[in-house]
Amino acid sequence: MSINPNHSYFEGNYQEIWKQVIPEQLTDKEIGHLCDQYGLNTSTKVLDLMCGHGRHTLALAAKGIPVTAVDNLSSYIQQIEQVATSHSLPISTFCQNLLEWNPVTGHDWALCMGNSLNFFSPVELPVLLRKVADSLVPGGYFWINSWSIAEIALPRTQNKESHSSEIGPYRHINHFELKNDPLRIEIQSIITDELGNEEKKIAIDYLYTIEELRHYLAAAGLQLIKAESVPGKKLFSEGDSRVYILSQKI
Repeated sequence: MSINPNHSYFEGNYQEIWKQVIPEQLTDKEIGHLCDQYGLNTSTKVLDLMCGHGRHTLALAAKGIPVTAVDNLSSYIQQIEQVATSHSLPISTFCQNLLEWNPVTGHDWALCMGNSLNFFSPVELPVLLRKVADSLVPGGYFWINSWSIAEIALPRTQNKESHSSEIGPYRHINHFELKNDPLRIEIQSIITDELGNEEKKIAIDYLYTIEELRHYLAAAGLQLIKAESVPGKKLFSEGDSRVYILSQKI
């Protein structure tokens, strides 16, 4: 299996950029939807995959909901552990690449948010989904958030275009290339801090259609239930900027 550059993309300054890119209000709305619509409570066991700095993990645990948080970067896991210890939160952590992680059974919900599922290649994705299914109880749910499914990314991305933005003290330049076999967007990223130091990285968003994801999920024993652009309010349709995909273990 080839080395996936996404496994190290979030190291360094991009961790700080990511915190500023995702608004707290979005996390609040996502957690509120889960708790209000599906009744998550202190007896619900949640698995947060590629948890990052723990925006969902910490928000759920603050409500007394037990969470298993998994990420491959120790800096993220250490941050979560420090908060969990200081506030006595019901969080268990694993610092491992998901493809090498041994699933922990008994979860009612699994989350893979913030576009994380699209980091996995067509070879890696079935491995990940099988681990998700093995982690869930029968009837358990798997919730995915993405803005890089094919229906969203292809109409919005011009091949070899570049975007530049100022995010806090950082200048962030992304150059995008569309590639095939497998269908993907390769992103060459340059992050420059206030001292002029540069970090150069490559990320890949593997592009799957909703129908392709339906088949991948089914092969792992997960049935796609619905795809929404606004959870609980609007089903996904072409032109929407993000998708939330809910599936259930058969």
